[in-house]
Amino acid sequence: MFMAGDTKYIGGPIPSDLKDKIDAQVEECGWKIGRVVVGMAKLWAGLPLSIQARLVNQSLDSESFIDLVQQIVDQRIEEGRKAGQAIVERQKRKPGPKGRSS
Repeated sequence: MFMAGDTKYIGGPIPSDLKDKIDAQVEECGWKIGRVVVGMAKLWAGLPLSIQARLVNQSLDSESFIDLVQQIVDQRIEEGRKAGQAIVERQKRKPGPKGRSS
């Protein structure tokens, strides 16, 4: 979490309908706009540059973005599954006490 004295402001013009949608969601959920902006900034900062470029150039709509996020999640899950399998395989080959296989 950030400290109150350790903050900077960020801003820029956005389409009115998008601002209205964000305001309605923030109000409906009882969130603080500052926390929402921090969440948006963290999401942005964590995206690969190629995706940031597509968003800046507006060549990625929200539906395409959701599909892209799903692909990234699926890829990370598969990488984690493979890493887990590799650990299990190494443990199977690891000798037990006094040189016996476990």
